[in-house]
Amino acid sequence: MVVVALTIWWLHVTHNYTAANYIFVILIGVGTGATELMSRFRDRPFDALVSQPGMFYMAINGGAGALGFYLLVKWGI
Repeated sequence: MVVVALTIWWLHVTHNYTAANYIFVILIGVGTGATELMSRFRDRPFDALVSQPGMFYMAINGGAGALGFYLLVKWGI
C-alpha cells in the first residue's frame, strides 16, 4: 500500500497526472471486486480473494475501471 501511495505521489510530482489517475482508478476497480467477492463468500472470504478465479475477477474489475476512465478522457467528459 505504501509503495502504491509513493508511486502515485511520484507521478503527481513529475506532473504525470494521467498515469496517476489510471493507477487510482484501477485500484478502485480492484477494491470493488474484492469487496464483492468478500461479501459473496462470507464463510471464507480471503480464500476467494487469493484463488485464481477471484484474482481474475478483480483484474476484470480493474480493467473495466481503466477502460471507463479512458473513454471519459477521450470523449472529454
